[in-house]
Amino acid sequence: MQVKINLNDKIKVKLTEYGQQIYYQKLEDLNKTAGRKIVKPSFREKDADGYSEFQMHDFMNIYGEYMHCCAPNVIDPIKIICENELYRKGDPYVGDDLCEREIHQSPRDM
Repeated sequence: MQVKINLNDKIKVKLTEYGQQIYYQKLEDLNKTAGRKIVKPSFREKDADGYSEFQMHDFMNIYGEYMHCCAPNVIDPIKIICENELYRKGDPYVGDDLCEREIHQSPRDM
């Protein structure tokens, strides 16, 4: 199967407590680097199902170094939801299951 993904696409994930701690810490680190408070450490809004929205590249930048084999999960369930208008059911290039695809962090999860 061929999958087209744009790194600017918005994704939705449910962050664990650990994932939320990482997010807050990244904001605090940004303030320390700037030498002043340029961002208020607050969490992204969650939808009714508890999912937070990120652009794919932003999520990768924040959590990439924390997502590896045997690491604590930053999202739970291990699922990334892509709801881009371009990826609708019936698109011959992506298949019908792209709108809600499970992304596994390690072979033991498969």
